[in-house]
Amino acid sequence: SGLEVTRKARSLSVHPEVILMTGNASLETALAAMRIGAFDYLLKPVGLPELLERVKAAFVRRAERMRQMHEAAAWRRVSSAMTQLPVVQPTPLPPVTEQATPEQPEEPDRFFQVGSLRIDSRRQEVWFQSRQVHVTPIEHIILLCLAETPGQFISYSDIARRTHRIELDDRESYSLLRTHVRNLRRKFDERYLVSMRSVGYMLDEPDGTAVTDNSEDDDF
Repeated sequence: SGLEVTRKARSLSVHPEVILMTGNASLETALAAMRIGAFDYLLKPVGLPELLERVKAAFVRRAERMRQMHEAAAWRRVSSAMTQLPVVQPTPLPPVTEQATPEQPEEPDRFFQVGSLRIDSRRQEVWFQSRQVHVTPIEHIILLCLAETPGQFISYSDIARRTHRIELDDRESYSLLRTHVRNLRRKFDERYLVSMRSVGYMLDEPDGTAVTDNSEDDDF
């Protein structure tokens, strides 16, 4: 029966959405179908437009559920990896003395400059148009990773390997990174952070001519 098929389908680890169609519907059967997880319960005859609409809605719900599953799996792997990282004890700083120290020359490889964006590779400091921008540790690593090869796309998995020290596929990495990239775009000119769907991110000085897809809500 349709109810038995629905039960078996919903018992799968990655279960499909089920739409039941019947010519002899009853309230009890409809309620039973909903309780065991059927997406919809339609009474024959069903018009093609209505059927297509319900199938489309089922695809939308399944896509959202799969996205949530990928994000949850990525976070579980990150959490597991973080628990295995060694705890680094901070080194106490020497006492401050009154003796003045000579100003040290600027290290040539310490700073990355991409247009008006300046990134300190030694300290968690970023400036845009001479204004200091507050960034989180992960945001700082993302910028450093992209600033090493400005104008070139870096894959999601390569960036996640630097930020979280974990091996993920590109889909999982994208789910992990996109919130951090969205926050970075709010802190300076968003055109500097260029995205290409299913490829990765790039840091580049905007010239006003490039056409990029920087939608914050794009699926992978």
